[in-house]
Amino acid sequence: MRSIQNLETYIHDLSPDKQHVFRRIYDVTVDTGELAVPDEMTEWIEDTFGSVEAVASQDIVRVTNRLTDEAALFNALRSDRPVDATTDVDIDEVIEDHAGGPFSTPKTGTPADAFGRVEGETAVSASNVAKYDARHGLVIADEVNPLSFDEDDLRDRFDVADEWFEKASDETHRYPFLMWNCLWKSGASIVHGHMQLLVAKDKPYRRIETYDRAARAYEDTYDTSLLDDMVTAHRSVGLDLPVEVDAFAHLTPRKEKEVVLVADAVSESFVSSLHSVLRTLIDELGMQSFNVGMYYPPVGDESWSLPVVARVVDRGSLDSKTTDMGGMEVYGGENVVGTDPYDVVRAFE
Repeated sequence: MRSIQNLETYIHDLSPDKQHVFRRIYDVTVDTGELAVPDEMTEWIEDTFGSVEAVASQDIVRVTNRLTDEAALFNALRSDRPVDATTDVDIDEVIEDHAGGPFSTPKTGTPADAFGRVEGETAVSASNVAKYDARHGLVIADEVNPLSFDEDDLRDRFDVADEWFEKASDETHRYPFLMWNCLWKSGASIVHGHMQLLVAKDKPYRRIETYDRAARAYEDTYDTSLLDDMVTAHRSVGLDLPVEVDAFAHLTPRKEKEVVLVADAVSESFVSSLHSVLRTLIDELGMQSFNVGMYYPPVGDESWSLPVVARVVDRGSLDSKTTDMGGMEVYGGENVVGTDPYDVVRAFE
């Protein structure tokens, strides 16, 4: 059974050409953390982590994307560590309590954008009442439960988003960005299912700009696409996913179970693939709260190198009061990850 702990072996076994592509994007290092366990802790450690040996010597795999400045530290024991701040949450009860809020009657409970609303079959747009940026709207679903959606629902929401982006864009506002924060661990302040839409003025948002700059520099150097080579690198070590567009379990995830999808456009095959990814993570891997972030090619920027890129990340159990991000992520610039990307791949088998 494949594991991130053996990633360096998988790379070593690649053909020279594939290994070259992998290593010009990614650095992989493995280090071992050791500790001495007092006898008094033995029983607790065995109950919590399975064995003293598993704790006494821990292999940490560090993967760095040298082009995008993203990095992750993988240690499976992190997902088994005890968390004191927990509470019992009945999601269905929470959702029921939030039924009937302003998003349930969006045409009267939410403001419209200056250009009006975009209406779909199962969703409608609104203007965000407390904006991140000047062009900031919402796609509000008819369904309150943000975890309850099928492929048609998803397609309709993206149709609404596409029309909203068209209406919200002009010669200065031309860098679209879509976010979907699902439930409170993701940063969502409202339970009712909704996506957020932004169009940045003059230049893209910082992380997206960094990605595009890296893609342009890579193409100038190697005369090939960075995203294509990232897909190839993940496929070569068995981290690609069986959906209709290019997708992979990410080697430098922002947090747990991150999946990246790459496509030329927000097509039917893209929506179908995103739906498959989300439903697998929710239904098979127990994802309850998540973020989706989507980078769109801007209108009229001929230097742009990125295709459509969607990133999906699990934000953790709703029962836990502990945040999934700490000082390492906020200030250290490295993401501490407990989920093995190969476990995500196996969920699709």
